[in-house]
Amino acid sequence: TFIRKEHRGAAAARNAGIEVAQGAFVAFLDADDLWRPEKVETQMRYFNSHPEVGMVCSDAREFDERGPVNESFLRQFGEKACEGFVFESIAETAFPLTSSVMVRKSCLGCARFNENLSNFQDIDFFMRLNLAHPIGILRSPLVDRRLHAGNVSRNQYNRFLCRTISFRKILTDGTALSKEHRKTVKRLLALACAKVGDCHWDGYDLAEARQWYVKALRFDRTGLNALIHALLTFLPRNAISSLRQLKESLESKIHLAKDLSG
Repeated sequence: TFIRKEHRGAAAARNAGIEVAQGAFVAFLDADDLWRPEKVETQMRYFNSHPEVGMVCSDAREFDERGPVNESFLRQFGEKACEGFVFESIAETAFPLTSSVMVRKSCLGCARFNENLSNFQDIDFFMRLNLAHPIGILRSPLVDRRLHAGNVSRNQYNRFLCRTISFRKILTDGTALSKEHRKTVKRLLALACAKVGDCHWDGYDLAEARQWYVKALRFDRTGLNALIHALLTFLPRNAISSLRQLKESLESKIHLAKDLSG
């Protein structure tokens, strides 16, 4: 069944699908990606043999217009891509890949994708779901993930801005978090704030950068990088330009020295 609605983003489309789904399981497929023929059957077999699991994901092969790029999406995450209750791993990475996920509908309850996020809404959804239900992993690539210049995840500023919104919300909306989970979210929120600050710093929007670095320090007072950059924003623009040129020169010399020694 096809549902036609006005374009309101990926999160709204997924939520609309969840609402009308009549089966016991829900699976997602982004427009860029392809399921392999055996995906659904393989995941159903996994669910039947693992009744405790609330969602299962798989590995994926990545490709672009020239052909294969990466034979394993999961490999880049190493040990972080693991089974069970792995809230921290999900919150820290881009794991799991949405198009590889199948979920028991009975585990969803009121859980839905955050339609106010233009990015990170999938990870926000999966980390919340994983607080109550373990995740399973199939290591075989059951999805082909298409990479191209239009991938939303490549917009660095938007990616980290959405993370700040997600992490702030999970800290304040009554979500049941353990002490360790709350500590993790605060650390990741501080990192995301600092990354947003870096984007403003790169564009010489120093006052805005300073605000984001200060926000980062509120959530993690040990953030030395944020502290240094917050202080540097008080320097004149020409001084910052000189420091950047000096840094680039030193980095170039270090790389050259490594190449010569190698």
